[in-house]
Amino acid sequence: MKINITSLSRPWRVLIGAGILLLTFTIGVKWGEVSDENRALSLENAQSTLISLRQENADLLRQTHQLETRFALLEMEHSALQDSYGQSLNDVADLQETVAFYQNVVAPEKVNDGLVVDGLALEALKQLGKFRLQFVLMQNFARRAVVKGDMQICIEGQQGGASKILCPGTSHILPDGPLKYRFKFFQAVTLAISLPEGFTPQALTFTTDVYRYTTKRQDFSWVVDWTEALSGAAISNG
Repeated sequence: MKINITSLSRPWRVLIGAGILLLTFTIGVKWGEVSDENRALSLENAQSTLISLRQENADLLRQTHQLETRFALLEMEHSALQDSYGQSLNDVADLQETVAFYQNVVAPEKVNDGLVVDGLALEALKQLGKFRLQFVLMQNFARRAVVKGDMQICIEGQQGGASKILCPGTSHILPDGPLKYRFKFFQAVTLAISLPEGFTPQALTFTTDVYRYTTKRQDFSWVVDWTEALSGAAISNG
């Protein structure tokens, strides 16, 4: 049987309307409670995720700092090893030069006979055209005795498009004449060079007749490239 609400009396209509309102309110309250629970659960999950991410970030930062520290220590160790290796190479080079020097002095039988110009080094000075030449004269004769002689040290080059040679007895090199040497073991030599303006040096030449007592033992001749002599490396003909 179909009930027509409009046919009901007023009290019944009020009662039914109130029931509908109460039902609607109850459903709304329950829905709100469910929504609040869902929001609370979502917030709790978000907070848990945030805490987890913060912990992971802290762990990553700590690992990053540890790696940076280890990397810095490795760089320091690598730099120290490079310095040590470089110093070792320098020490070996110095020892080789020392061994070669003393071998020429005390064990000449191990090298070729004759006069040796050892450790030749040419240095440019601050004043234009001025140089310092240094070397050590030694002998490699099997029987040790005093050797002597006069050495011509000349500079070959170009000036004004023509070849030119500067030799001892001039203001450019050894103004007092050829280098006089006399020694049994070695003789250190230092001399000044002054190049004229416009002169382009190309080579250093060394020539001498080597005597032992009054006997000529060797016709010595050696040519050194000027640029090579200026390179900073000690040069020797021995």
